[in-house]
Amino acid sequence: MKIGIFGGSFNPPHRAHYAIAKYLLNNKIVDQIIFVPTGIHYQKEGLIDDVHRMNMISYFAIREPNMSVSDYELKNKRVYTYQTLDYFQSIYPEADIYFILGLDNLLEIKTWKEYQYLLKKYHFLCVDRKIDQETDIHLTKEEWKHIHFIDAPKLMISSTMIRKKIKENQEVLETFPPILEYIKQNHLYE
Repeated sequence: MKIGIFGGSFNPPHRAHYAIAKYLLNNKIVDQIIFVPTGIHYQKEGLIDDVHRMNMISYFAIREPNMSVSDYELKNKRVYTYQTLDYFQSIYPEADIYFILGLDNLLEIKTWKEYQYLLKKYHFLCVDRKIDQETDIHLTKEEWKHIHFIDAPKLMISSTMIRKKIKENQEVLETFPPILEYIKQNHLYE
């Protein structure tokens, strides 16, 4: 079994997150997707409370039997990617674990804690969110074997764009109506 770990702030989750997950499942690149929202300790501007992000991303899992959500990073003080992947490997010892990331994060991989261990033990599915796929990463041939570029749908959507539209009282079509309703009911991003 191949399990895709989809980390992120999901602040809020949107149609591009869902489209990437569906693409990976429909094309049998992975058999299951686990969304793992990062904890509030993650230094990102405008990050709302964990419970709201968990509730919103859970909408995907309600819709799809092969999608689920984990609060692993929310429950732990400080978690590095290698610890998250080790955790899921311990739960699913027979599975191949894949970490889903964008090119922007892949370009920074050498700054990650235990990046060599990660590239030796796990697979990375790079969803190229940019048109230019040229990279400046100097990895060994062996490390490159664990990085797979995926030609997933390229939706030009960002959580930042959604938050800005909400703040400016503009129409938001980039996320799903139940998520938008949740945002309105809880007065998020105003």
